Order: sequence, then C-alpha cells, then structure tokens
Amino acid sequence: MNKSKLALSAIALVVSSASVYAFTESPNGTFQGSLDFNGVITNTNPIWAYQIEPTSPARVKDLNAQLNEGQIQSDGSIVFDFSRVGTVPFVEGYMKGAAVQGGVGLSPVVTVLTSTGDIEVVGPNMAKEGIHNISLNIEENGIRVPNASLEMKLSSGTSGAATYNGQYFWPESAVNYGVAQSAMSRAVNLVLGSEPFAAIYAGKQNSAAASKVLNPADEGTWTIYDPSNVGYGLTRTEYRNVFGAFATTVSHIQLHASVNSVPDTWYATLPVNIVLQ
Repeated sequence: MNKSKLALSAIALVVSSASVYAFTESPNGTFQGSLDFNGVITNTNPIWAYQIEPTSPARVKDLNAQLNEGQIQSDGSIVFDFSRVGTVPFVEGYMKGAAVQGGVGLSPVVTVLTSTGDIEVVGPNMAKEGIHNISLNIEENGIRVPNASLEMKLSSGTSGAATYNGQYFWPESAVNYGVAQSAMSRAVNLVLGSEPFAAIYAGKQNSAAASKVLNPADEGTWTIYDPSNVGYGLTRTEYRNVFGAFATTVSHIQLHASVNSVPDTWYATLPVNIVLQ
C-alpha cells in the first residue's frame, strides 16, 4: 500500500472514530437530549427624559368658583367653566442623545388613566390630530362624588430630527396641527433647543441643500407617530442619527356635576404612564 492510501486510511479512521464516539447506544431504542441556545441583546438606545412641566401644578390648583357661576344644562346638570386657565403644559419628554438608527425600543407610548379607562395620548393609537377628550372622577374628602366629573381636552404632538436618504431633516415650526398647535410647538422646541440636536446638526440648520422641513403630508414625515402613517418616525430603520421629543397640554377644563350634588371642596387627578416600544 502506498503512502497516499495509508494517509487516506488514517484520515478515514479518525473521522469514523470521532463520528461513532458522538453516538450513544440505546438498547431499548429510546433517546433524550437537548440543544441549548443563548445570546445577548444589547440596548444601546439613548435615554429618554420626562417631566410634568414645573409651572403647571400651580396653574390647576385653586380652581374656585361661586355656585351661581355654574351654567345649568338641559339635562339638569351644572357646569363650572375653568377655561380661564388657558392651555396648560402637561407631560413632555425628549431623547437625551441620538440613536444610531430608528427601530425598536425608541418610541414612547404615553397613556393617561381616566374615568373611562386608559387613553393612549402619544402612540400608534393616538387620536387623529392629537386631540383627546378626557374625563376624570371628582372626589370630595376622599369619596367619589356621584354624577360629577372634570372634563378637558388633552392635546399631544411629537417631533424629531433624523438623517434620511442623505438629507438632514428637522422641523422649523409646528404647522398644520390645528387645536394641538401648542403641544406640537412645545415638541418642536424640545428638539431645536436640545444639546443632542445642536451637536449633531451644528452648521446644518442654514444649509438649504442639506435640510428640509417636513410637513405631515410629505413622504418621510418626521414625527414619532403620525396617526395616518404609524410606520414613520422612530420605528423606521432607514433613519439615522435619530432624535425625538413629544409634548402634551390640557385645556378647556370644566367641572360637571348634578345640581343636587355639587361638591364644596373637590379634587381630581390625571395619572400618566409611559413605556417604550
């Protein structure tokens, strides 16, 4: 036998021995085993920062009225109008850094707990144009007042900045947002006034060739959520250097009660919860 045949025989013997060694004999024909998998999912997304606007709590305290200021309704209820407080900023937030690209785990979903249940005020199921009718239970001395509620409108807006198809995109103003204009303006200002935006887009703001202001009807609309185009914004993996912000406001505040059970000293609360998706 020549050297080539000897070498091939040696290799075949090694392979055969290794293959046989991996098998377990089963006299009764049964076998149990497993294949274990593992890995690591690393979250490199930037941190979000949130606040309830610091001046707002004082603006919605001491909403006092004289009983004869109430307006009797056709159903026999009475309404006290506190619209004099105007539009009050509520919860708002922004990303403290820019994500390398859009995707999972960047988009905030903001819900508030009302007398009718949870309402998503920022998220893929937010109301069209960002306007939500909110109803809260009224309490007096820790006891719920029957047939009484605090009614208001909650407006929300989202904004952001990103690189898309080689262009830099960011908002310069809040446009075409109707009643939610104030919330949208606050979201835009959170973007434009942030250090991450300034660091990434320094020198780009005045470059017409490298920038474009996006309106809601444009392809690539830059908001975190657009009710008619939920896939836009932070979820789009083709976006780069992604930065986002949102803001909410409350307005048109009214206390509704039965004429026979108007509370003397009343209390209502608007809880908020935020998760990322």
